Parts: sequence; structure tokens; C-alpha cells
Amino acid sequence: IESGKWVPMRFPVPEQEAAGYWLRIGAVVGYSGKGTSYQLLLRRDSADGELIHEGPVVTNGDEWNQSNLAPIDLTEKITAADRQRGHIDVFVGATVAGDGWTSYRYGTGRDLFALATVMDEESTRQMKAAAALTNAGVSLIPVPREVQLTGGEFALEADTVICHSEGDDDAAFAARELQALIQERTGFELGVRALDPQAENAPANALVLMEADLDVPSDSPEAYALDVSADGARVRARHARGILYGAMTLGQMARKTDAGPGIACCNVKDWPAFPYRIIQYDIARGQSVDVEYVKRMIRALARCKINGLLFYMEDDFRFRTFPFLGREGTFTHEKARELTEYARPYHMQLIPQFEALGHASAVLRHPEMEKMREAGDPWVFCTSEPETWKFLDTVFAELVEAFPT
Repeated sequence: IESGKWVPMRFPVPEQEAAGYWLRIGAVVGYSGKGTSYQLLLRRDSADGELIHEGPVVTNGDEWNQSNLAPIDLTEKITAADRQRGHIDVFVGATVAGDGWTSYRYGTGRDLFALATVMDEESTRQMKAAAALTNAGVSLIPVPREVQLTGGEFALEADTVICHSEGDDDAAFAARELQALIQERTGFELGVRALDPQAENAPANALVLMEADLDVPSDSPEAYALDVSADGARVRARHARGILYGAMTLGQMARKTDAGPGIACCNVKDWPAFPYRIIQYDIARGQSVDVEYVKRMIRALARCKINGLLFYMEDDFRFRTFPFLGREGTFTHEKARELTEYARPYHMQLIPQFEALGHASAVLRHPEMEKMREAGDPWVFCTSEPETWKFLDTVFAELVEAFPT
């Protein structure tokens, strides 16, 4: 195809409004690849229609071919008329110097296709809510179930304090975490104060963490309510978990403004959609288990209301019963216990995952494990060998002991 010529192509468009719409024009390549300049161009509806994509000028044919594999974002170009008729007509062209261009047929690994992301009603609602919060200068991870911005700002001042119930160690921990988070986000260090809930009212200009009943459609211990006014803030929850998560939402809302550090006035109700929110950390790629680094992970994940950290292991634990297992610097009973205790006030469960019955060469490669190999193959445990089940039973027992949560 000569430079400047156009080829019509028709791509399907979903009837629903898409959150994202992309085309991949990977079948378009330089004819010989020996030209000196290549540029991909897309117009809609006709060869002289609106120019909807103007690719970069590339001086190497192979590099241009590769760049055409990248999806082209046309989300803003899709119209209601496109959705109604179910397709968009795209005219593909190229400006080429010293060469021509062509398009592969289907089935060559460089296919032409459209990709659309269509959101359901709830996902669309959440996206719009997140956008509204962002526009108001509030960024929360995850976005709470219900957020009502009521206008105005609670100003953080020198006498602002964080209050928690006296004798409540969990609430005191949440208060210190809130103090640290606000300081990181604003540079402002607030005081922390314990209150006798029977004898003392919270002072004005305070952030109060308190155990109380909630009006939310969930009995989850992680549910909480947060109310921020110009006079102060209150986090209410039935359980220590909810107090921590409410405190983390409050801390995420702290921000610097032209008038000084503050928190947007709001009413929040939140409860989990999923009881288990787990991140997997693959430690089977040769890295050492750095306790301080994992502690940082635990703290950061808890701030985003993750309540489980799963460690993927192969030959990555020093078992007492099998001392030949476990790489240098990997998990030990002592490290596991230290991290488990650290994670406890963050209400995070640490979960060991030991790879079996397949994908087991890191363990079965040891000569002591030879009898447990499937037909001599160090990749798979032999399930008809009684020693396999004795071994796995012992391994799992040690892991349960090391990770008691």
C-alpha cells in the first residue's frame, strides 16, 4: 500500500457506554522495513474524516512494526451513534518514506481487534464516586461504601489531639498509627491522649476514636463510621478492627491546604465487601526475608485495609525436622513469630503457602528427598509413597506452629 493511502476497517462497539475502548492495529507493518520514516494515522468514517490518532514518527521499520502492537486509546472518540449501530469505521493509513506498508491477514499473531471495558452499575457508581472525591481533593484506598462530603474543613492546629479510651490498648495503637499517618501526610505532629469514658468528655478540636454501636447494614467487626465537622472528628466502631480502619481512613483524608493542614468535613460509613483481603508475596525467587522490610509491608497494607499477607514458599523455610531445607536468609521460626506478633495489632493474618504436590523441584532436588519423587522426577511429589504424606504432615505442622494466626 502506498504512503498516504487509506484502508477501511470496521471494529465492533458495545451497546453500553465503555469505561475504556482501545484498538490494536498490530497487523499493520512496513512492507520491506527498509524505509526511513513511518507514521500510523487513523481517521473515522471516511478517508477525509476526523483524524483520531496520529502515531509517532519512527525511523526504523522493525521498531514501527513493534510500536503498532501497542493498544490505541479511542475511549473519548466513541459516540452514542457508534454504540447504537454497534461499530466504528476506521480508515487506517500511513505516511511512509522510502517504503510502502501492508497489513497481515488474521491468524499470524498480529491480529486486528478492539478491546472494551464495560462496567456494571455498581462499578460505574464507584468510579464516579472516586472521581468526585478526587475532584474534592480526597483520595482514599479503598473507597468507602458511603461518603458524603458536607462542605468545609476541620483545621488541624497546635492544640488538636487524638483521643482514645483509657485502658484500651487496641484503640491506643490505632491512635498512634493515626498520629504517624497524619504526620507523614502533613508534617503536623498531633498529641495523643487517653480518656476515661465514664468520667471525661472529649475536648473540642479533637480526633476521637471510640467503641460504640453503629447504624450500618453489616455486623462485620471491621465496620466503622466516621464523622468530620469543623469542630472535630469521631471514629465509631463495634470492634478494634473497625476503630483501626476508621482511623486509617481519617488519616488518609488529612492533607495540606493553602490555609494549613486539615481534613474535609464528611460523613463516612464503611464495611467490607470481602471478609478476606489478601496479598500474596512470592518469596521463592531467591530473595532473603528481611524482617524490617516485611514489617513495612504489613503496615502499608493495613493502612489500605488488607487483612492477610500470604507468603508463597518453595524451599523457603528452615524446618527443624528437616534442617537441610531452607535457603540462606529465608524464613525461620523466629522470623515468623516476630512478624506474626507485629501483624497482630494491625489485625492482619500471616499465611504460609508451601508448594505441593507439583512445582516442587526446589524441595525435591535435595538428595534426602529422592524417595518422594514421582517416578524419579524431582518436579512432583509421589502420592503413592507413604513418606510423602509423613513429610507434608510434618511440614504443615511446623508452619502452623510458626504462623499461629
